[in-house]
Amino acid sequence: MLIKTLFQSELNAGQHGMLWVNLDATYHDSVKGVNRLGCHAGVTAQTLDSTVNNTDLKTAVYLARKIYSYAARF
Repeated sequence: MLIKTLFQSELNAGQHGMLWVNLDATYHDSVKGVNRLGCHAGVTAQTLDSTVNNTDLKTAVYLARKIYSYAARF
């Protein structure tokens, strides 16, 4: 369900002339050390014990920095 929500948000942004910053990392990108779950539309995380996986947290920080760099251009 979450993936569907991310894609709907991405589509809505495009329809209204907004930018959507995707995650530019392949599934479990070993070079960047991010994207453990392989989602390119945004940050996703999975937990079984209410703790955040370090790779998921690193992915969130990576995407936040990417968004910041895009926003700084405008």
